[in-house]
Order: sequence, then C-alpha cells, then structure tokens
Amino acid sequence: MRRRPVVITIIALTVAAAITVIAVAIIGPGDRDASTSTSDRSSEVPESGEASTPPLPPLPLPNGDGSLVVAPLPKSGSAVGEFVEGFPQEIIPLAPDSEIESTSLAVEGDRVQAGLSASSTNAAEAVIEHYRAAFTALGLTERETDAVAGSTALVFTRGPDNITLTVAERADGTAYTVVGVFTAE
Repeated sequence: MRRRPVVITIIALTVAAAITVIAVAIIGPGDRDASTSTSDRSSEVPESGEASTPPLPPLPLPNGDGSLVVAPLPKSGSAVGEFVEGFPQEIIPLAPDSEIESTSLAVEGDRVQAGLSASSTNAAEAVIEHYRAAFTALGLTERETDAVAGSTALVFTRGPDNITLTVAERADGTAYTVVGVFTAE
C-alpha cells in the first residue's frame, strides 16, 4: 500500500468531517426540523478494541419523510479503494467515471456517519448534478454552504439527516467528498 494516497485520504476525510460540523453549526437548530436536537447527539467513534459483531447488510431505506436509514445499523469500519462493508450505496452512490479513494462508517447508538472520498474524470458540475439528482430523488432539500477556497460545498437535508457534498475541480477532473450523517428510525 502506498503511504501518500492514505495520507491524502485521511486529510480529505478530515476536511469533509470539518465541513459537515461547520454546516451543522451554520444550519443551527432554528433552521432544522423541529425533531432534530443537537444536544443529544454524539460524534464519537467507537473504540477499535470493542468486541466485533457479525457484519450486517447495507442500510435499509424506510418509506416516508423520516430518516433515510433504519436499524439495525452496520458496524463501524473503513476501506481504501472500495466501499466499506455496509456502506449505504443506495443513499450515497458513486458518481459516474469515479474512482473511490476511501470510504468509512462511524456508528454510535442510532447515529451513523458515512464518508466517501473519490475522484472523477468528469467536471465538478457533472459530479454536483449527479448527486443533486440522487439526493433530491430521496427527498433531500439542497442549500449551498461555505466551502474552502477553490471548492464548492452543498448540504442536503431531510428530517434528522444531512449529507454534505464538497467538490474541487482539478486538472484531470474532480476530487470530491460526500459525508452523510443519519439517525436511524
């Protein structure tokens, strides 16, 4: 395994997580669904030494306007170059002409954070349009949010769930991260 792509992936996921935290702070409880409370949520990742459980199937999708995921939730994990087991590909699909850099799942109680870091040979606008179509089809509402210079960030929300898409145009296409934070029903 090459060390440089892993370091870049870790940095990209850290930036994506920071953008998600900033987006949630910007949205604030006044702009979110009344059922959403930030005081009873934790973003801690379970310790890696905890007892392992058998793998669970991918996250099932509920009907209606509630959360996008239902229990049981998959176990926490990460993968380089592929989807981690249990990743919600039905909610966060890979954009066309893309290559996965890394994926991750962090599960605590009824909360799950799913992260995807990838690159595409397509232009940034094509990647944005792919996710805009996918997320609005799931009933998520879009709004632009602050982003690091040279990138574009969008937040998509539905009930207690939010997904942050960050894209940056590169000479050879687009680098992007998608971070979803979901509360299981």
